[in-house]
Amino acid sequence: MTHNKMAVVTFSKYIHTLVGSMNMLALLYLSQGNLAQAEPLITKVVEVRRRALGEDHPRTLASMDDLGRLYLEQGDYARAEPLFTKVLESQRKVQGNEHPDTLNTINDLACLYRAESKYAQAEPLFILTLDARKRVLGDEHPDTLNTMSDLAMLYRDQSMYAQAESLLRRVSEARRRVLGEEHPDTANALSSLAGIRFMQQRYAEAESLLREALQRQEEKIPGSWQQYDSQSLLGATLARQAKFAEAEPLLVAGYRGLVKRQTTIPWENRSTVEQAGERVVQFYKEWGKPEKAAAWQQELHTTTSAAHLQ
Repeated sequence: MTHNKMAVVTFSKYIHTLVGSMNMLALLYLSQGNLAQAEPLITKVVEVRRRALGEDHPRTLASMDDLGRLYLEQGDYARAEPLFTKVLESQRKVQGNEHPDTLNTINDLACLYRAESKYAQAEPLFILTLDARKRVLGDEHPDTLNTMSDLAMLYRDQSMYAQAESLLRRVSEARRRVLGEEHPDTANALSSLAGIRFMQQRYAEAESLLREALQRQEEKIPGSWQQYDSQSLLGATLARQAKFAEAEPLLVAGYRGLVKRQTTIPWENRSTVEQAGERVVQFYKEWGKPEKAAAWQQELHTTTSAAHLQ
């Protein structure tokens, strides 16, 4: 090999390593909800891979799917949908219908439809992905369980609580076995299951699950928006059992924590902030403190108006 060819190969490997590192950092930011930091990195990775590898290369397509997920979490559905559709069409041709990357994109497209309340379009995609992941990866692979959880949330959104509870119970049990008691995903599954039990008015069961979930979240993902969402829901669960003094600090701290972390919450989950605020107002009404309820209602109005201006 000539000196010039060796230099080209060395430079190519350097670029590949640099882009790989940039991609890993971008995905870390995305997982943490730091969307402003993630966007320029993912955009650059897509640009470089398109030039170096081509539009239909598996790595380019995977990065384009990452960019679509970023748009989804930003609430930019108009840009996310055509990107997911384009990536999926290419992946099916290049990698096949049941390649893990293809299934990732199908699942992401289903999440987009769920966020847009297009439930009839989302459900068959989630079911298709779940069935394929069971065959390709196994019943208890983390990706399989993630799709099962996504499908459960779709059923929850449609008030189909029995179906949602059945799936989330299986997810939480499997994550305990596969990931362990203390894994953040296990804790988040317990919190989601507790939310269903709350909607079913099974308050004592919801309280037990939330206490366990909150303990794990405080230990493993302290300061996360999920922790404060669990805190708020635990407060509401206690209030429904007339444990008002214990409920108050949890409801207030949960809401304030979510407000501070609002920009890190995926767009489709931003309603948790408003829901937490409404729980505080409802709590003071039920506790017979209308003045505090009115003051909180005003605070919620001010906070919501400020958020819309951002």
